[in-house]
Amino acid sequence: MDEQIIKTIRLPRSIVDKAQTEATNLGLTFADVVETALGTYFKMKPNPRTDILLKVAELLKKDYRDSYPQDVTLQVFRKIRSDDSLLRAYKAAISDPTGTESENLKATLHRQIGLCVRRVLGAKVIGRSVELDPNIELIKTHALLEPDN
Repeated sequence: MDEQIIKTIRLPRSIVDKAQTEATNLGLTFADVVETALGTYFKMKPNPRTDILLKVAELLKKDYRDSYPQDVTLQVFRKIRSDDSLLRAYKAAISDPTGTESENLKATLHRQIGLCVRRVLGAKVIGRSVELDPNIELIKTHALLEPDN
């Protein structure tokens, strides 16, 4: 990943509000949304972490918007594992600049995917799953969810 630099910029309130709302709804940060927008404008390669989170959000909106099982987070990780494009994006997001998988990047990404699932679906946590077999699943455990009415 490139060196991070802090810049102060002035933006219209309408753009800030829209970017912040989108970020919150996806479990991202304001900086993630701005980085994605600027990277797209300049036709740059996307941040791998943001890229997979946006793909997960798309998947959720397409497949689970109307209803979802309590183990929807597990279902999302299973879709990531079984879809070549999603799996490539996932592996890029959990790999350091040398291409080595990082447990820290993986743990952070897993938390962010869980947050993305909850926020996109408007869900609340009602429990935790039993421990999963790490030789079969990408995750060790996951939240059980239901609509937060």
